[in-house]
Amino acid sequence: MNNVSRFYDELVKFVSQLPWADRRHLYVLVWMVLGAIAGGSVNLTGWITTVETKARYAQSTQRRFQR
Repeated sequence: MNNVSRFYDELVKFVSQLPWADRRHLYVLVWMVLGAIAGGSVNLTGWITTVETKARYAQSTQRRFQR
């Protein structure tokens, strides 16, 4: 297991302590935080390489972050 996966799991545990109406939002938040840390910026397109997703196109992931 690589460091990003471990950090992702730990961050999900931590953020899961808060009440979430929709858990999908929790996972998007965690990926956004990881992307910002790994990318070193707040540029949405810079985060896409960090995110593990089933999306076929990078634009799909970027739109998800924008919402």
